[in-house]
Amino acid sequence: MELADIIQDLGSGLYLAPSDISLAVSELGLTGRMGRENILREAIVNLDQNYDIYFIDCPPSLGLLTVIGLVAADAVLTPTQSQAVDLRFLILGYLRAHQVGTES
Repeated sequence: MELADIIQDLGSGLYLAPSDISLAVSELGLTGRMGRENILREAIVNLDQNYDIYFIDCPPSLGLLTVIGLVAADAVLTPTQSQAVDLRFLILGYLRAHQVGTES
């Protein structure tokens, strides 16, 4: 399925490419695929319509789906609460994003 096929027009110039439960299972199928880190970036580049901003909502983990989102992103916004666990994840997430940025 192509990214363009799932984009929904919400009106007022807003569009949404909703997730699906099958995305959770897809991570297993991507583990052996060459170039898997670039799959979302390539899908965005290949869209016929240009959008001003893309928000990529990644799962709260440091797994493959998050790496794919980080590779496709130009910037990262991480919402957190002021708790020690969130700060620890923020540091780990920053290190992972920096690692992905230097490797891609």
